[in-house]
Amino acid sequence: MPYVRGGIKSRPADEILAQARSFIASGTMEIVLTGIQVASYGHDTGELNFSDLIKRTAALDGLKRLRLSSIDPCAVDADFLRAICESPTLCSHFHLSLQSGCDATLERMNRKYSAAQYAKAAKELREIRPDAALTTDVIVGFPGESETDFNESLAFVREMKFAKVHVFEFSAREGTPAAKFPQQILPAEKSARGKIMRKLVAELSREFLQKQIGKTLNVLFENTEKGNSENYLSVKVKSNENLVNLIKSVKITACTDEHLTGKLI
Repeated sequence: MPYVRGGIKSRPADEILAQARSFIASGTMEIVLTGIQVASYGHDTGELNFSDLIKRTAALDGLKRLRLSSIDPCAVDADFLRAICESPTLCSHFHLSLQSGCDATLERMNRKYSAAQYAKAAKELREIRPDAALTTDVIVGFPGESETDFNESLAFVREMKFAKVHVFEFSAREGTPAAKFPQQILPAEKSARGKIMRKLVAELSREFLQKQIGKTLNVLFENTEKGNSENYLSVKVKSNENLVNLIKSVKITACTDEHLTGKLI
């Protein structure tokens, strides 16, 4: 819960970069910059901001891939977009926090952005990285969410064409303001809305996977048959090679609801 996390605390940049160099030297192919509020990095120290850290990490010798954990849509500013342009090793996958596509619900959640601001951030990211996978989290059944609010959120998720969405029914946590909000949604209604939202996001995920057919993707393999593309899609191949920790080009030939399949090039 945000109320017990305390203030922002950023690790020194030199410490982060030294650890990254150590990982690279040991054979690590992909590094993830992560944190509770990762885009707030440096706000407490004034040393580097998050965009600076991205650029410096992405430029490390020997690094093949840099990935980011969840970011707030408010973080997608000119400086952040410039960092993406200047960081070719940064993967084309952005987990952009949403929670709801309805402005009234976002306001009750005390979110500091609107659906329109979110859409603008998504558009700007996709203009720079057209093949990027945009993923997010959505909560249904937040206190006070009317049927109209839910349908507005549903329509927004459809409009954004996410590659993947984690859907959660609101669960009251003791000690949080939302637990005491009026107009709590009945469990049966939350469950029904969750099923509707999950049905939509499953369709969107299939559509995104189907669009990859015919493309050639660079895949970092976890084992001899499975790995992840730069835009964080699961890819399977058949091979007699030891592909572990290798990046290989794969021509995508088909997909299931969960992953892509292809052939090594």
